[in-house]
Amino acid sequence: MQYFEIWQPIPDAPDFLHGAWVLHLGVNHLLVVCDGHFPNGKCLVFAFGPVVAIQIYDETLPCWPPELAATQPKGKPFLKVANSAWAQKAKDYGNPLSHYCIISGDCCVELLSERDPELRCVSTAEVDALFDAGLKLGEA
Repeated sequence: MQYFEIWQPIPDAPDFLHGAWVLHLGVNHLLVVCDGHFPNGKCLVFAFGPVVAIQIYDETLPCWPPELAATQPKGKPFLKVANSAWAQKAKDYGNPLSHYCIISGDCCVELLSERDPELRCVSTAEVDALFDAGLKLGEA
């Protein structure tokens, strides 16, 4: 049976994220930028890859099966799904996969990744520069 586990990428993670944004870095690699009340006033940036699949829900309440939803700890924006049915469906990909969930005030990001993400704490100015660079690429 699949169930949620609390994922603690940093000590003292906030109970609420204002937002989570996904930037694709090319084939099977992406960044997830998380904005919340972090103790240092910075944002978290997760670099995931290789990523096999991703789902982004505009609302914060995805349609998880009832038995999985019943195990969701409240006030925890960073979760992993143990014994994930979704990861088991993708097992033909080759390597073992981890199922991550990042829940914010405006969306829920779920993804299957071969490895744990790399994590950086960055200033809001660095996040703004990252988004500006992405917009300029889109204009080209």
